[in-house]
Formats: sequence, C-alpha cells, structure tokens
Amino acid sequence: MLSAVNVGKAYGDKTLFENLTINIVDGQRIALIGPNGSGKTTFMDILAGETAPDVGSVSRKRGVSIGYLT
Repeated sequence: MLSAVNVGKAYGDKTLFENLTINIVDGQRIALIGPNGSGKTTFMDILAGETAPDVGSVSRKRGVSIGYLT
C-alpha cells in the first residue's frame, strides 16, 4: 500500500499541485494524465521517494517498490 496525504509542490511562483491525497492498494495500477508541465513526473518522483514534497507526507508499506518510465 502507498499513501500520499495533502501533498503539495511548487517551484518559485508556480504551484504544480496542492492538497493531493491518494491511496494505492496492492496490485492496483494507476495512470496519471494531464498536460505538459502539470506536475505528473514530479508527483511520480515524490511517490518514488526521489523528490520530497513541500507539504504533506507519503508512506509506503515495507517492501513496496515503485516502477515507472521517466
């Protein structure tokens, strides 16, 4: 299980997203769809632990691995 609660990220004046909450259960697959520059890759980086959110928290069940194509 992976959970992100009230996650937000901004770069300078540009807020990519805020108050984003998602719960993903074992075996579930997700797709992120949106225009270029909307923060999809940044959000995936946050879920994978590569980037820290400005606000909010992300927790992963022990042993969970996240794979995605950058």
